[in-house]
Amino acid sequence: NTHMSLGRFEEALQAAESGLAINRELKRRREEAMGLGQIASILMETHRYAEAERKYEEAMRAAQAAGDLELQGTTLQHQGTLYRMQGQHERAVERLKQAISVFQAASDPGSEMRTCDLLATAERERGELDSAEAWHGRSRELAEKLRDRRQLAATAQNLGILYLQRAEASTETQEREAWLDKALKSVEESLAMTLEEHDQLGAAASYSQLGILHLLRGDLELAEENA
Repeated sequence: NTHMSLGRFEEALQAAESGLAINRELKRRREEAMGLGQIASILMETHRYAEAERKYEEAMRAAQAAGDLELQGTTLQHQGTLYRMQGQHERAVERLKQAISVFQAASDPGSEMRTCDLLATAERERGELDSAEAWHGRSRELAEKLRDRRQLAATAQNLGILYLQRAEASTETQEREAWLDKALKSVEESLAMTLEEHDQLGAAASYSQLGILHLLRGDLELAEENA
């Protein structure tokens, strides 16, 4: 959306609302659901969370009326992201699990894969590390089946963050080092794939994470190389 890329949120909101009014007049349920979702996304970006939540609820009702499972799943996924942004991790987990169920019913493994990774992050943020690792594993399993290298790289990066969190929570030196080693291997795996895919943003994130990991291990020279 041109308006969004320029950061002109008010103009983007007015354009989305105009489009929504037309689709409602024409009784185009699917397009109405998409329009409501777009409005909710704009409101979320501008931190108008309560309004965004109401619009997502409207979008969900419209998607259900249209009988569109993929739109229902996408709306639930976005609601999960909205709750995560507000630190409401339990509600985020609930919505993301619902989204996964809907994507499974819609036979949409790609969306299921991405939502599993989002769910893993929400679980990690609320301290449920075992559950987070399991959901990352499910995302990776689907990515391997779909041969999605970018998602494999993203999941490896996220697992590295999870292993780092486990290392920081460990009180035993040997265990801490083992988790740091796992984190390093996972992030290095992610970096290799992002470089193969010419994904500069992904590679930058991996280099940054490697710098942190090497610093924690006391490898100052390697930390500076990856900073």
